[in-house]
Amino acid sequence: MDYEKNDLGRSKIELIRLVEILQDEIDQSSKVPFSSKVMVNQEILTDIINEIVQAVPEDFNTAQYVLAERDRILEDANSEYNRIKMEAEEIMHSQVNEHTIVRAAEDKARDIVSKAQSEAKNMRLAARDYAYSLLSDLEKELQLRSNDAMAAFKKDMEDFEAGYHQSIESTTQTVRENIQELANMK
Repeated sequence: MDYEKNDLGRSKIELIRLVEILQDEIDQSSKVPFSSKVMVNQEILTDIINEIVQAVPEDFNTAQYVLAERDRILEDANSEYNRIKMEAEEIMHSQVNEHTIVRAAEDKARDIVSKAQSEAKNMRLAARDYAYSLLSDLEKELQLRSNDAMAAFKKDMEDFEAGYHQSIESTTQTVRENIQELANMK
């Protein structure tokens, strides 16, 4: 089980690494002037997204394994229940006067099935909670990265606008000075 936890931890780290690469690619992309858009290399982003898609199913495969294991336990419990029930019926036929033995066997079989069903339900809920937690963490990480990218882009655009405005003001001032100089040449 520790191996599975380590494997799941590595998978989560891989997902975060891929999201960081995606974020870096967006941050390093060329800005489109006068808009809030960037130009990105579609091939690179597609490759990164494909790697993310390949990394996510590993965690879901683990969840599917947990569900399959639950089904196997339930099936084993049902088989055990049926085996015990058949034994109880045989005992009942051979020892009609010993009802307590049959009753005890049926109670034991019901207890086994009940425990198996309870374990299966707990495993299913744990798998669902794990998948929900994983997707929630991924959503938060993506939102955080998106917010960071937007803040950086907004600052870049504000800097560009200030520089552009200053450049226009400087050019306008030069033109005014030239006009004044021409007017003074009379």
